[in-house]
Amino acid sequence: MTIGSITFLSLSLFYLTFTLWVRYGISRLRKLPVKPLAELPTVSVLVPAKNEEANISRTLKSLENQSYPRSKFTVIMINDRSTDATGSIMKDFALRNDNFRLLEIRHLPSGIAPKKHALQTAIAQAESEIIVTTDADCIHSPEWLMNMTGHFTDEVALVTALTVFEPDDYTVFHELHSLDFLSQAVVSAGAMGAGLPLMCSAPNLAYKKKVFDEIGGYGNRSGCVSGDDNLLLQNLVKAGKYKTAFALGKDTIVRSVPPKTLKGIWHQRLRWGTQGAFYPLKIKLAGAIVFSYYLSIVLSPVFYLIGTPLQVLITMGLLKAFSDYFVISYGFRVLGIRFKTKIFFLLSLVHPLLIILTLISSLTIPFDWKGSNLRPKVKQAT
Repeated sequence: MTIGSITFLSLSLFYLTFTLWVRYGISRLRKLPVKPLAELPTVSVLVPAKNEEANISRTLKSLENQSYPRSKFTVIMINDRSTDATGSIMKDFALRNDNFRLLEIRHLPSGIAPKKHALQTAIAQAESEIIVTTDADCIHSPEWLMNMTGHFTDEVALVTALTVFEPDDYTVFHELHSLDFLSQAVVSAGAMGAGLPLMCSAPNLAYKKKVFDEIGGYGNRSGCVSGDDNLLLQNLVKAGKYKTAFALGKDTIVRSVPPKTLKGIWHQRLRWGTQGAFYPLKIKLAGAIVFSYYLSIVLSPVFYLIGTPLQVLITMGLLKAFSDYFVISYGFRVLGIRFKTKIFFLLSLVHPLLIILTLISSLTIPFDWKGSNLRPKVKQAT
């Protein structure tokens, strides 16, 4: 057997081991009961928004309808320099709800990403035990806060749960984008269950305020345009003192609206990719191995032409499809969402190439976000 064949099979074995580890982590997840009313912590729900007049009303309405005791939760609506009717809509909700507060962001300091600045400003004003973040295009179950807070203990300092995309019309691109996004959620859930958190979801995230302050918030990662979820998670993991939890149950699921166009989907993926430079070394190394595996699959026709046995290349591709199906279909069942087999196999055909193009592009070309043309290279906070 050639060195190339051994390398390809070793990459396949690493990937199979990784997916088995994720599946093991998912099997350890448990749905926890809600806390008694007397034990419920105080909560601040942060809703940053910029030019979200089309979505913000239904988001705030779903928060208005929470079953959580109104005396124990506050919604801090953050109008981040909007030029549309977002601010006035927020003001209306503040006038009719005594636990809704409007925070106006009028200036953006240099060296910090807009969303992180908005969140940090709100967190500094929050007086609650728990900070919950969501997005201005999300819908929440009335029992959302009750179920999310039920997972906090003395040791657990951060809780996340599933976010799903629900477009107005399901095109094949939306289907593929949604499945890929949900597949990442499965990995996130499994990693948390296995005790090594990798990712979390900003639209569906809760953490202890005192821990956020203790670890220095986003630290030197404040300049990264994305990552107000995953990079905060890695800061918390680095502290080495706290645990995380992935909340199960239909009432913990947050429903979000994806970009309407293929261009919008592409730019969203580019924005997500910018945070990779800030991950810890061990995660970067594991990511590099997976990237090499995907690259080998994409370039398999070239490797075949230069002498790599066809059966080795076929084994490598089939093993990825089998590993993905084994863990993702199981993860969907545990998370309580429908698994679409046809869309899965369609995504399998393009997934390695999609990941490679996204990663390379996110590090080299600008992307559009909220009407701004941003460079993927992050700036350090000053």
